[in-house]
Amino acid sequence: MSIAPAEVYSELLSWPQEQQLRYVRRFADGEAGPRFYVHKAANSKTYPNIRLVVFSNTDLRLLSSVQAMMLQAGIESKIYLDQKASEKKAKKDSFVLDILRGQSIIRFEKLVGFSNPSKAAKLRKIVLSYMRLTTTVKSVP
Repeated sequence: MSIAPAEVYSELLSWPQEQQLRYVRRFADGEAGPRFYVHKAANSKTYPNIRLVVFSNTDLRLLSSVQAMMLQAGIESKIYLDQKASEKKAKKDSFVLDILRGQSIIRFEKLVGFSNPSKAAKLRKIVLSYMRLTTTVKSVP
């Protein structure tokens, strides 16, 4: 279940969009990663099952600020409670921000991306899997 929008750091949202997206990239380099899992079918073809970009942090206000900055650039995401304080010895609540929709992941790669080459390569695989899907699925007249 996603978390209702929280307070944001208004100073971050007052910056020009280009600067906000640079901030999101640096934040993503440290606190986010692409997730790409495939399912291998019996006929040995592989099908993407899970494709997303995940940010993790204990500061809900910061994640909400990052979410707002990305939304201004057309990148949709959701924030979830990952782990409550006191569960598994956690001292604080932990949250995740997920980018799940294909168009938002494509925009994320185009506008934000990752500096880390292995994260960037995995993100590229995710984007290419969406592009292959849109070219192989024919529209119904």
